[in-house]
Amino acid sequence: MLTVNFLVITDTMVYNETMTVPTATEWTMAACTPATTDYIDLTIKHHNDIRANHSANPLVWDDDLSCIAQRHVESCIAEHLM
Repeated sequence: MLTVNFLVITDTMVYNETMTVPTATEWTMAACTPATTDYIDLTIKHHNDIRANHSANPLVWDDDLSCIAQRHVESCIAEHLM
């Protein structure tokens, strides 16, 4: 596990947050349910259409990164929103 410190800045507040998160190895070792091909294709298509408007290179889907992001969302404790 890693302890991460970061600064949160909103329109009305600035404060420090600390959270403990699994390392990348811990995240990638657990099984992950991949996104459906339809979701991936649609998401990447729309995202790359907008990027093309700004002459940005297209993105490609990364299953490992998707799993890490999903695990992060599932482990997030949104105490700062309460």
